Amino acid sequence: MLNCRSERRSIARVPIRTNPLLILAVLGAQGVHLGAMYAPVLSEALAVAPVGIGQWAVAAALAASIVIVMEAYKALARHRGLASARGGG
Repeated sequence: MLNCRSERRSIARVPIRTNPLLILAVLGAQGVHLGAMYAPVLSEALAVAPVGIGQWAVAAALAASIVIVMEAYKALARHRGLASARGGG
């Protein structure tokens, strides 16, 4: 979600403080997921179990790959936008 705040600006160029509600929502959603995994009643009802460090690493790598692809797309879009604004193709 943090990478979707701008279609052209890099995730590093958009300050996090511009949307504190989004930060709270992301942290809240993650908290609900963790709570569901560790609360016995919820984990039983949802048939989920806590994940290991290896699974967290895989999830982080997948999430990072999406950010990398989107940042490359944004860089390409910025580059093409600048080229067309200068009269180049």
